[in-house]
Amino acid sequence: MNNLARLAVTTSAVVCVVAGVALVSPSSARSATGKPFVQKVTEDGVRFSFRVPGVGLRASEGWASFSSIPTAKLPAGPISLNRSTVGPQGAEAIVYWTSFPNGDHASPCAPLLSRSIGRSAARLAAAVATAPGTKLVKGPSNVTLDGHPAKHVVLTVRKGVGCDPGFFYAWNDLSGGPLWDTTRVGDTLRVWIVKVDGRLLFIAVATTPQASGWLTNEAQQIVESIRFGRPGWAERGEVRIEVKGDNSGDVDPSRGRFVISGAISDRGRYVDRDGGSPRDGYFLVRKLVGAKGTIWIKVGFLEPFPCQCNWRISKATKAYAGLRGQGREEGAYGPPVSLIMTGTVSR
Repeated sequence: MNNLARLAVTTSAVVCVVAGVALVSPSSARSATGKPFVQKVTEDGVRFSFRVPGVGLRASEGWASFSSIPTAKLPAGPISLNRSTVGPQGAEAIVYWTSFPNGDHASPCAPLLSRSIGRSAARLAAAVATAPGTKLVKGPSNVTLDGHPAKHVVLTVRKGVGCDPGFFYAWNDLSGGPLWDTTRVGDTLRVWIVKVDGRLLFIAVATTPQASGWLTNEAQQIVESIRFGRPGWAERGEVRIEVKGDNSGDVDPSRGRFVISGAISDRGRYVDRDGGSPRDGYFLVRKLVGAKGTIWIKVGFLEPFPCQCNWRISKATKAYAGLRGQGREEGAYGPPVSLIMTGTVSR
């Protein structure tokens, strides 16, 4: 649809609602600034948030938050994040979220997602992976979202047999801003299915063939930043990191396993590397690789034996992107290594 046609749709859509689905309109506050923001939503009683990078090719560009207009069947509420990198309308990427079998603001496409699937994440992922009119690219794969087991499926659209605009889910949209009015042949769908508190959430990214690699990655990072039941980007609280490892033999300085609890929770492997010298104020860099992302921490030695140290987060990725924190470390560098890091983290 060209821009003139979309403008005509915009004018008529204000006074016309298609039966059974909701119109949506973009949030001008989100689409106009191009600044990072947090999208907070509640779907089927589950609260969660996304961290949304607002940086575009120009200051006016970025992700736009779209919300539904209420109908007799569906209430108003947030439904998607859209982004256009070419022109003012016609998005090249969309992130949308809903639930199964009953979406709060979107209706499942009956020919593709039957209610008989039930509330099994595995069965729903299998139905997505074998959907008519699609070609399976990857999956179903086992992944995690904020520590919750999830299923991930990647597809391309081969035939226009799905529902508009989300192929697997239907809602009607009001033209304006980075509009995603339909999912077309050639588009790619990335679907995450996760069960939280007994609710089956359906989170999808759709991209056009014109979407650049960085735009696709940015959309995926939005999904990976999801935080359930907490305010996400604004969170702050105490944290405890238990580090156990080895620094004997050719292990230099040490490596092993860690467990984080408190304001954030995760577990995985760590490795320490020299980061400085006594003359410069000796420190090491600890890399924590967990299920939700990677955190780099600078550890400064005040009194190395026994350890009296301070620590500070220098970098973090995926769900931890933008995480800040600092505190104290106590324990022994062994062998074996046994350390307790306490402090606070914030976003």
